[in-house]
Amino acid sequence: MNIVNQIKSYVVIALCATFTSNVLAQDYFYSSDYDSSKVQIVLFHPTVSNIEHFRKLIEYKIINDSNIHFIGVYHANETYDYRDSEKYLKKNPLPCLSLYKITESIIKDSLYRKNACSDVFYKIFKHTNGMIFNGGPDIPPEIYGDSLNPLSEITDPYRHYFEVSFLFHLLGGSQNQSFKPFLEEKPNYHILAICLGMQSMNVAIGGTLIQDIPSVIYNKKNSYENLSVTDDNNHSNYWSVAYTGKDLSSGWYHQIKLIPKTFFSTVLKFDSTCTPLVYSSHHQCIKKLANDLQVVATSMDGKVIEAVIHKKYKNVIGVQFHPEKSFQYDSKYKIKLDGLSKPVFINEILVKDNTIAFYQKLWNYFMTY
Repeated sequence: MNIVNQIKSYVVIALCATFTSNVLAQDYFYSSDYDSSKVQIVLFHPTVSNIEHFRKLIEYKIINDSNIHFIGVYHANETYDYRDSEKYLKKNPLPCLSLYKITESIIKDSLYRKNACSDVFYKIFKHTNGMIFNGGPDIPPEIYGDSLNPLSEITDPYRHYFEVSFLFHLLGGSQNQSFKPFLEEKPNYHILAICLGMQSMNVAIGGTLIQDIPSVIYNKKNSYENLSVTDDNNHSNYWSVAYTGKDLSSGWYHQIKLIPKTFFSTVLKFDSTCTPLVYSSHHQCIKKLANDLQVVATSMDGKVIEAVIHKKYKNVIGVQFHPEKSFQYDSKYKIKLDGLSKPVFINEILVKDNTIAFYQKLWNYFMTY
């Protein structure tokens, strides 16, 4: 090798070393920003909206951030443009939250086994104390062995591949019983799966979904017919679909029934006659319940599963409703649910059955480490 080529070689090596160093410096878990003395909680799908909700939960003291750091984890192939979240955080710094992008390949045929994401899944699990899986759009039914219902809308498949596979790695599933779930190492690890999150957890473990509640369960053919369903059997706001342009809430409030002698009564100490009023915004729900999950709450008519808990890992909880929506804790917030009534203060709705206390107990349980 002549001297010129030798110099070029050294330059390339130096550049590669610098590049490698920069990449590692960007890895939150191996950076100076990572503080193992803090409780580290993964927040999936850290959109601007979700970040704002958790900022408000901290502001309203629903969540105490004094010893907590959130890591907003997402996959590079998700539909959402997370540059918006980066811009938001630059303008509105939130010291207790960092963003973390995963770029490893994820495909639908490798969800329920070791795949290209497995090592980074394990690294995140190893360095954290809990995870929150947020709400979102319909799951591709092919990943739980079903065909597409015309009323299902698949808008972000890679998000589902990513989150369902991550949940499978955490909890295991009937699709691959030889796989050792991560929680075997830390069985007290905390997971809160909200709305889509609960559906994803059920699918990851081996369950299936009803793809449209109104048409499959209640035999309704369109949004106008959906309005005839009684309030407690509505799980989304069909007024907002039938009457667009009225500035209506996308979600709906309905009561749920707590199953006696299960999590809400035995752990959170709620009377089994309590019927909390919860905020829902979904048209899909659990059909076949995964074997490792136990139902702890249903809709008032018992046809929709509203909350589950893992039979083996006691701190793994799924709820079909939305305790994270921060407007519910704002006494000055007005909400309009239907096309006939005037907007009302959110407190006027949530006085019934002490909903805020119900949400608060759930948050306190999840956030206690």
